[in-house]
Formats: sequence, structure tokens, C-alpha cells
Amino acid sequence: MVVKLEKHPLAGVSVEIRTPAKDQPYFTGLTDATGKARIRGLPTGDYWISATYMGISAGYHCFHVLSNSSLRAKGHLNYKWGDYGMSMRLVSGNVREWQPGTGGTVLWNLSHGRTVPLPGAAVELRNARTQESFRSKSDSEGGFILPTVPDGVYVLHVEGSSTGAEYDPTNLVIFINHTATRQNLTLTRQENGCGGVWLRPDWK
Repeated sequence: MVVKLEKHPLAGVSVEIRTPAKDQPYFTGLTDATGKARIRGLPTGDYWISATYMGISAGYHCFHVLSNSSLRAKGHLNYKWGDYGMSMRLVSGNVREWQPGTGGTVLWNLSHGRTVPLPGAAVELRNARTQESFRSKSDSEGGFILPTVPDGVYVLHVEGSSTGAEYDPTNLVIFINHTATRQNLTLTRQENGCGGVWLRPDWK
């Protein structure tokens, strides 16, 4: 399999192959300098493959290994990492938490919620190629700002708070482009609908 970032090979992507019947992975490895991970000798059966880099998925799907070769069978997989993200001139923003209202019925409380600052969140911006990183923390008003960085592809990682409010660590692909107009991002802590809690980005 091959993983690329902006048409160039991407090294260090974590590759994992599992079978539906086993909890432990059948194969784990990293892509090399050519963006490739070579997997050989898989027995006949069904498998799941996942490719992840810096907390961002490059691909995840199932496939079947045949006992005999076939002209229609694929010999390799191609993935693109970082296709989806936000273009920003610089990275600043605020981290907040949505809270339902109190004192009424469940529906009333949900319709009368409010957002409050989420201070003390650790914010890191890391270059996807060089791994150079820049760090900040949200202040008492939930605001944060990171230094001006060169154009490129980055991952914004946010986790924790000083209030003890828990949520899943959030990773977002950010395209730094100094011709972009956007420079502010709002992240709101709320349930993701699947039993977890995350920071929902404002993509508008």
C-alpha cells in the first residue's frame, strides 16, 4: 500500500490489519520513505486495514484475500492523507463548552443551553512533514493563539482543560496559507452522538 500527502510519499503512517475474529492486529507497521508498507503472506480470509498518521485517518476499509490469484484482484492500495481540512492564514481561536439550561423540562433545558469558556486546554500545531510543533493553552476566556508559521499542512491537536471537563482529544488538519482570509477557529465541547464527547469545530 502507498500513502501520499499532496502527491508526495508520506513516511511514518501507522498501518494495521485485523481479522474480524481477533482483537489483536494481524499486522502492524509504518510506511517507509517511499510512502509504502509491504504486507505479504496473508492467509485466505477477510481483513480490515487502517492507516493513521498524527491521529488522522488516511483510510479504513475491509478486503478479502483469495486462495488463488485473480486478474481482478488488487495488488496494492493507494491512500491520500490530509485531503480534508481548513485553510487558515494563522491559527487562533477559542475553546468552549455547551451546557444545557437548568430548572425546566429536558426539552426546555436543551433549547435554552449556552456556551461557556473552556480554559486550560492544551493546544498544539504540528507540521505534518517536519514535525516542528508550536504550543499554547486556552486562557480564562477560552481563547488561544499560535505563532505565525510557514505555509504547509499541519495538525491541530487539542486536549484537556483546567476545569476537569473530559472529552476525546481532537485532531484537525489545517492548511496554512498566507493568502487565506480565515484566522479564527471555534471549538465547542459536546456529545458526538455516538456515546463520546469531542470538540466540534466551526467549519463555516
